Amino acid sequence: MVVIGVLLAPNISYVPHFSPKKSTSISISMVEVALDTFLGDNGIYPSDEEGLDALLKNVNREKYIYYNGPYLPKYIRDGWGEDFIYLNKGKTFMILSYGADKKEGGEGDNEDILFVKGND
Repeated sequence: MVVIGVLLAPNISYVPHFSPKKSTSISISMVEVALDTFLGDNGIYPSDEEGLDALLKNVNREKYIYYNGPYLPKYIRDGWGEDFIYLNKGKTFMILSYGADKKEGGEGDNEDILFVKGND
């Protein structure tokens, strides 16, 4: 009976493995949702200087009186373990990963991954 139960039990130790590029795209989507939630609570996106740290802690209690974070469970990096580059241009923000080579430009896994949202 025990053997049958073990054979029929789902494999709960399996964790899907994504390529670094796919993992980066998923992470960017999570950061996008967190930034939009931050915007909804605070009326603006975090500044360049405040960066994505503002999604984890209230970096300016006087400025963000309606802060309701953290907006992410932990600091999220790209699929290669590097910090995202975050730029705020008012009503537009950009999230950038330089890819596997950690340099601007490139092709394949070295290709930059850029996400832009807004209309500034």
